[in-house]
Amino acid sequence: MDLQETFPQLAKDPIVEAMISLVARVEGDWSESSAGQLVASVRDKYPQSQSLNSAQITLAFQPGQPSETGDTTLSPASQQAKIGWAGYRVFSADSKQAATITRDGITVNCLAPYRGWQAIYSDALWLWERFAKCASIRSVERLLVRYINRLEVPEIGFEPSKYFEGIGSLSSAMIRGPFLHQDVLALREMPSYQARLVRTIDLGVIRPGIIPLIVDIEAVMTEPFPAEMPMISKRLEEMHWLKNTAFFAGVTKGFTDLCR
Repeated sequence: MDLQETFPQLAKDPIVEAMISLVARVEGDWSESSAGQLVASVRDKYPQSQSLNSAQITLAFQPGQPSETGDTTLSPASQQAKIGWAGYRVFSADSKQAATITRDGITVNCLAPYRGWQAIYSDALWLWERFAKCASIRSVERLLVRYINRLEVPEIGFEPSKYFEGIGSLSSAMIRGPFLHQDVLALREMPSYQARLVRTIDLGVIRPGIIPLIVDIEAVMTEPFPAEMPMISKRLEEMHWLKNTAFFAGVTKGFTDLCR
């Protein structure tokens, strides 16, 4: 892993959403009141907020009627739903930047236009520092960097191999159907570091003559580590490197040429 490695710069950035998530082990008091104070302290950056609820459903079963084979089946005897406060979702004034704050940690989202890695990286560290002051955090349990890229390419003559590495030809039915290719990339020397690379087609928005490609990359570290700022900063940079490595390994020159 070379954190000084440089990657090609794409003038027409295909990134439509970037996300950083830090899952923590919080010890001590974490209440709606203390979280509300945190939300108030970040209001200059995130002036909009909404409360989040969680639901927990418990089912109890009892023996039912014998089945045709003679076996006794189980049937629901009771159901209980417990709805409670879970955290807050906060937004910038233009709703292009958002963050989720819960007992389990924070997630920072940035929608297009993409402002660059340093912007979302700084936003995540900025919010984490304030979150850490409100919660007694023992460790970071999981760290994730996710980027969703979208690129429209001509339908005429479309072949996945023109844009995606390691994918062969597909029938026209599959091109317009639920085409999806997923790979999991891992570092041999660091098994807790993984990248999930999904290459697919955006079936939700299809225009005549256009194939909208999606490259969804999720770089994740699953080994807990101390919740110290220098360590968090370094891990984020490592996940960013892993994300870039997976992206450029998964797309062809034909893809990147359309982004220049």
